[in-house]
Amino acid sequence: MLAVVVAAGLAACTPDAGPTTGPPTTTPVASEAPATLDPAASALADDLAVEIVQTRLDWGRRVLSLVVSAPDDAGSEAGANAELTVVAAALDSPGWDGTRATDPDRTVTVGPGRTRSMFVTLGDARCDPRPDGATSPGGVARLTLAPGVERDVTVTDPYGHLARAWGEDCARLGAEAAVALTIGPDVVAGTRDGVATGTVSLTVTPLERPAQPVVVTGVRGSQLLAPLGGAVGWSDPALAAPAPAGSTVALPFTAVRCDRHAIAEDKRGTYLGIETSRDGVAQPLFHVRLPEATRSNLLLWYADACGWEG
Repeated sequence: MLAVVVAAGLAACTPDAGPTTGPPTTTPVASEAPATLDPAASALADDLAVEIVQTRLDWGRRVLSLVVSAPDDAGSEAGANAELTVVAAALDSPGWDGTRATDPDRTVTVGPGRTRSMFVTLGDARCDPRPDGATSPGGVARLTLAPGVERDVTVTDPYGHLARAWGEDCARLGAEAAVALTIGPDVVAGTRDGVATGTVSLTVTPLERPAQPVVVTGVRGSQLLAPLGGAVGWSDPALAAPAPAGSTVALPFTAVRCDRHAIAEDKRGTYLGIETSRDGVAQPLFHVRLPEATRSNLLLWYADACGWEG
């Protein structure tokens, strides 16, 4: 009897091995289906057009408008009430290393006969090598449509904004690889033949080892910086052949107009146009904005020269 009790006790103290387990099992996750448009929206998307526009205000900021439109009969087979929501847009162009949205949260709705704009800032220019004979880089608008469908639309550029912007950017990069351009903060008041004049200064300093054979050949005036005698700009031998430590050139100007409101609202008058040549070949005109201190002093000069009160 004792042997039976002990055996029973040992059996009670033996750990339970538990149920036999096999390899872990996983529940397959269904992959998400790619986003699609309904037939009406898809038909409308096939008819989208994108045009490049740049306003005077956006020119200095290097911002482009991607004007998205659809003709009146766009997607007609799917119904006149079809709509598309554009949630993002970018410009893919060989002339720049990309663009960024000026307002990432902006969305627009496009339908037949409607036009809406998305805005992008140009990235760094790609200038070398250029395709033989290329005058404009062209580009494709990459549109993201709700609910996440992407459509590429070849842009049209009837006003030549891409060609001009590309030329300006590449001319600027070429000049920056050869010289440093510095506009002084002061606006020096004076008179000539009884006419009030102001003078700003531009210092051209050659780089020690210029990466580009570029020289500055002239400076172009503006509505607020009108060269004396009706000239369109200033020229000086020191611009093209500055001293090793830099040469400073005086740019005297006069007021073309004294309309206070127009001067305050001017979009391009505080930019100087820079003329350059590379290997003896004239490059596109590019612009340099006056520094903030110079702009403030320019308005003070106008206030005095034009007799503004208050």
